Amino acid sequence: MKILYTIVFLIIVNFLSLSKAESKPVHLFLDYSIFALDDSSSLFEMYYSFIDTSLLYTKNLSRNTFIGEAIINVVVKNKNKTIPVIDILWKVEQMNSKGYIDTLSYFVGQKNFKLEFGEYTVTVRAFDQLDSNNVKEYTFTIFVPKYNVPYPQLSDIQLASDIFQVGSSSNGNNTEFHKSGALVVPNPSLEIISTTPTLKFYSEVYNTNTIVKGNYTIIYKIANSLNQDVVSIPVEKKSTNDAIVLSEEIPLEILPSGIYYFYIQLQYSRNDSNFVVEKRKKFYLINSEMLPSETNEFVSEDDRFLQSEFSTLTESETEIEIEKIKILIPKNQVDVLKSLTETKAKQKFLFQYWSQMDSDLLTSVNEELENFKENVRYANKFYKNPLVKEGWRSDRGRVRLKYGTPTQIDLRVAGSDSRPHEIWFYQAYQGGVIFVFVEIGGVNRYVQVHSNHFNELHEENWYERFARLSK
Repeated sequence: MKILYTIVFLIIVNFLSLSKAESKPVHLFLDYSIFALDDSSSLFEMYYSFIDTSLLYTKNLSRNTFIGEAIINVVVKNKNKTIPVIDILWKVEQMNSKGYIDTLSYFVGQKNFKLEFGEYTVTVRAFDQLDSNNVKEYTFTIFVPKYNVPYPQLSDIQLASDIFQVGSSSNGNNTEFHKSGALVVPNPSLEIISTTPTLKFYSEVYNTNTIVKGNYTIIYKIANSLNQDVVSIPVEKKSTNDAIVLSEEIPLEILPSGIYYFYIQLQYSRNDSNFVVEKRKKFYLINSEMLPSETNEFVSEDDRFLQSEFSTLTESETEIEIEKIKILIPKNQVDVLKSLTETKAKQKFLFQYWSQMDSDLLTSVNEELENFKENVRYANKFYKNPLVKEGWRSDRGRVRLKYGTPTQIDLRVAGSDSRPHEIWFYQAYQGGVIFVFVEIGGVNRYVQVHSNHFNELHEENWYERFARLSK
């Protein structure tokens, strides 16, 4: 789903002691995975970790121990439905008491949430119980897919610091780390630090019984920061009615330190056509005996273009991507696009535009492009209608592609005197702007009728003109 697309979040949280000493920042790493749970819901697992030596503690003289009180609050809210908000708060019990301040412990925790299909906003707040004003907060969006579908699916990939086989009858069933007869200890930092590093992971495969021929292939791949494959391991499998667990350990001693991407691909055939289902996870390899490679440090722009996805687009695919990018660019760049007649020139325009938009040149993944693609997928899923087969071409799709995910959506269902309509709010633009869409001319055919954005259609009397049924 950040894809989300899967990511590492760095939250700096201050914890104060009862004394007047200054607090220290605490690096709280966050990661998450989503797994199938039942026919109507999925399991959202949130992982967190931090190092206790960055905390300040209060000494308990009677017990001769030191006490720290870290509090974490998580709020999970569906963005498009009125369903109960999940709001939980807990004390990180593992670090409440310790004998010595200078002992190094790496605390790892997990919280599980049962969620229905849809898009959610997750807000994580961390603070000191003794000073509730000292708060750090991070908000991100997740998309919970439908796993109960008539085709094969992959869960997210969870990176693990360790995996212990405990059996189905073990006491390990009582911990949130338990999965399919094993304890899967999360690795929220996504760091693998060792002179003998090993990639440990957990994932699940669903609905392989829908593969007619019964056989399929799982491929484990690792790509470097230039997205070049450095490891590829194919495994042949047979279909089954049950979910399949993928949990392996892949040695990494041959790889230099650096940023990598781990892929799981499910390849299968149906009706003489080949299909691929793919999930990806970023990780950081730190091996003091294998320094980062410098062989790919200098790559020409032409070489980077040839390695990019844009150089492989067909003529029709290129034209579709050109139509999408026209939503984003100013008029002077649209005029440049109109002057381009050759497909290769249009592909290079696409490549150069998205290269300029890349916010992190140290990674091979262009986060801005991936976010754009996710918005296209979302629009195609939710905004299509009988007249607009591709949701990104609708009014709501255009706004989502141009401005991103709204800060808030206010949904108004049909009433006795009004049409269904939506009011989208964006906090990041011009001090806060709204877009109004009214369902006109058919089911799910929402038309933009108003916005207070400087460059958008403006109609203050939109409700009377378009939404109200009775005059």
